[in-house]
Amino acid sequence: MFSSMLARALALCCPVVVTVASFHIETDNVPAVPVARRRDPTVERWGLYELALSGPAAAPTVSAGTGTGSAAAVSAQLGVVANPFEVELTATFTEQATTKMQQLHVAGFFDGGTSYRVRFSPPTEGDWCWQTTSSEPSLDGHHGCLQATPPSAGNQGPVQSRGYSLIHADGTPHYSSGTTCYQWASKSFEMQNQTLATLRDSGAFNKIRMTVFPKWYVYNHANPVETGAAFQVLPGSLAANGTLWGCVGTGKPCSRRLEGSFDLRRFNVSFWQNYERLLLSLGEMDIIADIIVFHPYVLLPAFK
Repeated sequence: MFSSMLARALALCCPVVVTVASFHIETDNVPAVPVARRRDPTVERWGLYELALSGPAAAPTVSAGTGTGSAAAVSAQLGVVANPFEVELTATFTEQATTKMQQLHVAGFFDGGTSYRVRFSPPTEGDWCWQTTSSEPSLDGHHGCLQATPPSAGNQGPVQSRGYSLIHADGTPHYSSGTTCYQWASKSFEMQNQTLATLRDSGAFNKIRMTVFPKWYVYNHANPVETGAAFQVLPGSLAANGTLWGCVGTGKPCSRRLEGSFDLRRFNVSFWQNYERLLLSLGEMDIIADIIVFHPYVLLPAFK
């Protein structure tokens, strides 16, 4: 689940700083896959290549006495799964070089409905071929090739640390001028757009530090009502209560904790799609997203 969450952000157009990678590299020699150049799509080095696949949707809730026998029987009949976020999907990208070809194993993710995606950012120019493996037959065994072209002007690749320095993948030094907007991804859409406009107009920053989850601290005593939470809200939970969820302030009932309100096995797809929108907008301004995945700014117990 954790790698599925990170897979959404790691291969977007803008550089993203996180602490856990969603793929690994193997440099052993592997057999070359024949390349059909005329049919291969192209993507620039360090750009974004996306595989969009169709797979099983989420199974409907099955109540007792429906006569289907079990949720598994319904899933088999409708081509759905109990939890599509737990579907295993990986694409292996193989560099089609003459020697020391590398392989990148990239995790895919469920994107709502029947949509599954894998995102790849080629680290080298040249031909790459890919093939999917999945726990679901409809997502398994897909294959194809792509051609990575030279990067366009201004595309210097992701930022990496080298000793005490920050260096772009093309060797260009990176000098960070950053700002902090911890939980802007959980604020209203109007404030998010205003933040983007401010960053664009000022031109003063090339990095922004931000969180995934909302914070409860001196600058915020409200839940992410408009954007929603990163995980799905459980029916009948405290967060499903509109009065509690929409409450603003530090007193009761606003200060009540909402543990047990979220299904930590199912993501809220709309939240993550909007999060991607923000990352892509930052990338268009050449601003690096320095993402804090977990943080300690949570609501302390007000009462039990």
